Amino acid sequence: MNKECVAIVNGAAGAGRCGKLANEALAELKERGWHVERLNTTAKGSATLLARNAMKEGKRCFLSVGGDGTTYEVLNGLFPEALEDQTLRFGILPLGTGNSFLRDFGISDTKAALERFDSGKERLVDLIELRHEHGLLFFLNIFSIRFSAQVGALRNRYFKAFGHVGYAMAVLTKLASIPQKTCHVWHENDEKHDKVDYMMFSVCNSQFTGGTMHMAPDAKVDDGKFNVVHVEPLSVLDLLRTFPAIYQGRHLAHTAIHGYACKSLRFEGLGQVDVMIDGEICRLKPLTLNTLPRALRLNV
Repeated sequence: MNKECVAIVNGAAGAGRCGKLANEALAELKERGWHVERLNTTAKGSATLLARNAMKEGKRCFLSVGGDGTTYEVLNGLFPEALEDQTLRFGILPLGTGNSFLRDFGISDTKAALERFDSGKERLVDLIELRHEHGLLFFLNIFSIRFSAQVGALRNRYFKAFGHVGYAMAVLTKLASIPQKTCHVWHENDEKHDKVDYMMFSVCNSQFTGGTMHMAPDAKVDDGKFNVVHVEPLSVLDLLRTFPAIYQGRHLAHTAIHGYACKSLRFEGLGQVDVMIDGEICRLKPLTLNTLPRALRLNV
């Protein structure tokens, strides 16, 4: 196994925790025989530029050092070009706030992630492609609109320093103004159509979000499908009663919460909206979501 990699480090991830811990983690990799080229992010979006430039220089093994948002940025520097490249390898060191994606593999700390990355074992996992009015975005974990996107923005602005607890704090703060919208959703080549009244609409490639919220307990990262979790409008009291169940994956038992799997979706009736993608907040007009089966070679 070629032990050379480009480590893209977001020192600001995890409320600055990543910057303090990355040195030790990368030093351990070097002790294990890895040649590590470290690239530090400097601003929002710079991980994408660093990954894109490194790939143009011929680098083919990347390590995302940060949280889910860092991984999202790095992937968008590698794809869609990497779809045609079977030699690209990718790893994740979870030093951010949520670190949701790796929990599907039983990884919740840096030591376990280092062991898996160094082992050289590979797993082909699905990517999700989001087409919007200005182009394409790619993600591993979750796409969500309305309530969860607004909670994510609130958490990033005021509660980021509280880690996983910050998500719950943002939820409770946002309860006073629960948004409700309607859109039309076509499933898998327009074969099925739903008019959806929703307060939250999420598309999950993996099971967890917000660190330990078990949003999509039936999701599999390599089955060629994503899992939709669609929440109809709920009262504040009903949401308060239901919210704790998400940590055990029991929220889908509620009659107003629906979960199902599919390969693609097309939206109609959505304008510019706040979107949460892997913990990052964007404002855009979503058009379609498509699964790219086993498109990423993950060292895990």
